[in-house]
Amino acid sequence: MSAKIAYYHQLIDAYDLLHKFEVAAFNGEDDVEEKDEREEMNPRTSWGAEAVSWIETYECVTSRSIDDDLAVKESKTPLMFSSFVKACSGCSNVVASSSTVGSSDNHDEKQTILLCDSTKDRTAVLTHIFRPLLKDIFVFKIVNSILDALGIRNEYDSLQKYFGEWFMTVPGKIAANVSLFGLWSPTVRWLQEIVTSTCDPKDFIATETGEQPICLETLYTFCSQAADLQRAFLLAVVCREAISVATKQLEEKTYGQISCEDAVKPWDILLRKLRVCMLVTLRLYGAPFGPLAVTVRNIEEENAFSIYEWIARDELSVSHKQDEVVALEAVCRSNRRTFCPSLPEGDDVARWKLLQKACRVKAAEGERISKFLMSDDVEQSGPLLLYFKHFNQPIMLVAHRALLLGGKWGQEVSCFLPARLLFCLNHSFHLRRLYHL
Repeated sequence: MSAKIAYYHQLIDAYDLLHKFEVAAFNGEDDVEEKDEREEMNPRTSWGAEAVSWIETYECVTSRSIDDDLAVKESKTPLMFSSFVKACSGCSNVVASSSTVGSSDNHDEKQTILLCDSTKDRTAVLTHIFRPLLKDIFVFKIVNSILDALGIRNEYDSLQKYFGEWFMTVPGKIAANVSLFGLWSPTVRWLQEIVTSTCDPKDFIATETGEQPICLETLYTFCSQAADLQRAFLLAVVCREAISVATKQLEEKTYGQISCEDAVKPWDILLRKLRVCMLVTLRLYGAPFGPLAVTVRNIEEENAFSIYEWIARDELSVSHKQDEVVALEAVCRSNRRTFCPSLPEGDDVARWKLLQKACRVKAAEGERISKFLMSDDVEQSGPLLLYFKHFNQPIMLVAHRALLLGGKWGQEVSCFLPARLLFCLNHSFHLRRLYHL
């Protein structure tokens, strides 16, 4: 009975902290006006600049706002106590505090009150709990006070999961403004504390395999599984910056046992993988990708996707003429503009802007293959094949083009005979090329 009383006391204390903040915020007492001058500033890091640019590219290509598909809309009223209790009715464990160990009095026992398993109920409450992170330095620590009242301040894996779920519901412009611009970011600062608390120098001692722990590993997994690629990239940028700042301080304190360079390396690799995912999905926007969402995790699964199919589909979107496609492949093999976006060479500002230009040009007016074949301009964007040089294999690509054309041929049952004859002719050229190879 005393445990139940303590449980509800914790809920009341946590809700009281949240409610006081929200009442003050909605009444304008603690309202921090969005700083318009941030729009005139540059992001703190080059990764941040790329994140903002990818969001703009997405909206340009799709003609939609990145916030159109947000499942949770921002609440304009304080959270009701009943909703808060409902979301906190998940797993709860009694954990004796150090002050009560060996004592018969259990009124001071602390319970770990995790949020419920229902994603819908949990996310609706997370938008309120993490709302202070959208404010400034004077109020963001309220988040930790609420989590401490719930007894989950040290449940770092759960907190990372909650943070990721909340971040994906924040409108894109707001998330970018509070995370990437200015001298100080509440979101980065909050994550820094987790990094500092979870980094153990013993874990960073080189092993025989050379493997080291990934900082903010739960969020790393979350980003690699996220289908909202632009927000996942933005979230990964925030995590990387928090890790960079925290581990630089730890590197000095541990005399190099914890290396900042090693800590951010996995996140650099993840960001480059997300860059490739965004390039493919925006370049081929509207094309069918199959039953699975294009995510880093799904692409890494064997046989989940075919990169040759992506390139072949892109080639056919540029031209159905076999001789032009063959000429395109030959130019891409020797073109000096080629680079791999999944490698550090793709981190150059001019290069990731070139990738985004390739997506925008394709969406705006299509590409003229003759313009690309005859151009030597380093700022001229090109097809996917230009950025996947290792997949420039004519036999594999012509086979996939034949399969794609064959599939489309079968779907065009109701088209007019002249159109079908032309399509059939193009199909036969690709099959003949495959036969001679």
